[in-house]
Amino acid sequence: MAINVNFVKTSVELISNKVQSTGQITIDNLNNAFKIAQLDEVKAQMNTYEEGIMTSDNLSDLKRTKSIQVSNTGFVTEPSDYFYFSAARIKYYLDNVPYEADIDIIKETELGLRFNSQINPISKRFPVLLLRSGGFQVYPTDLESLVLTYIKEPNDPVWAYTTVNGRPVYDSANSTDFELPSDLAPDIIYRVCQILGIRIRRQDLVQYGIVKEQETSQ
Repeated sequence: MAINVNFVKTSVELISNKVQSTGQITIDNLNNAFKIAQLDEVKAQMNTYEEGIMTSDNLSDLKRTKSIQVSNTGFVTEPSDYFYFSAARIKYYLDNVPYEADIDIIKETELGLRFNSQINPISKRFPVLLLRSGGFQVYPTDLESLVLTYIKEPNDPVWAYTTVNGRPVYDSANSTDFELPSDLAPDIIYRVCQILGIRIRRQDLVQYGIVKEQETSQ
């Protein structure tokens, strides 16, 4: 279940009132903090995943797999919603027979070595990929398509509202929840507090009842 945006808002306001560390928080400031906090959490999750620390795939809802045609120069343009690289395979034809192969992710400094290698030269069976600005460069260049698995950029969380008697009232129909699992709600709330200048220790979230079921705020 995704993190409910209203749960995060009410939790942050509860903490702010208790610690009295900031003035009135506007809806615009909250929504901006929600966006930054979610992007920061996705980056943190990717780092723990790459370091082998992550024990569960908290970004599974953001994973996408697409088959993208390779240009005649070997360049593959990244998808419009691309955020982080995860994995890739290559499709190619050999004697009109389709094949798939794993692709090595290498650095620019390794490219010449691989081209000149007598042991592991670049070929359709042993292709390489370089991460470039705006996309990916693959060698050899006469490949069919790149099967890319990536983390998409999450939708911006938005706490929408209607005005009743001069006060904002939560509008669930037009709001956008976080695209992260509910287990990460305390991390998101902590990040939002830090962004808004609300001083709180991470362990204090338990004291303020932040680990309760978020359905109560939906």
